[in-house]
Amino acid sequence: MSKLDIIRAWRDPDYRLSLSDAERKQLPEHPAGLVELDDIDLEGVAGGGPKNTSPQKCGGGGGGGGGGSGGPPNTSPQKCG
Repeated sequence: MSKLDIIRAWRDPDYRLSLSDAERKQLPEHPAGLVELDDIDLEGVAGGGPKNTSPQKCGGGGGGGGGGSGGPPNTSPQKCG
């Protein structure tokens, strides 16, 4: 099997499944190893960081508009930035 066929088999699942059992047994392991994530693992993924479900605190807080003094912090969900 040529190097191009090996690489194609690593990258293309349909091509890999089209190979005979004997050809698949000849394939070396992918250099990156086996990488599989199930749905449960993927549920906690959000942009490469932990999933943030808490409301954003923007600005300094409510009440008076003076930089956050004089009132409780603003914890309502909103876009910051």
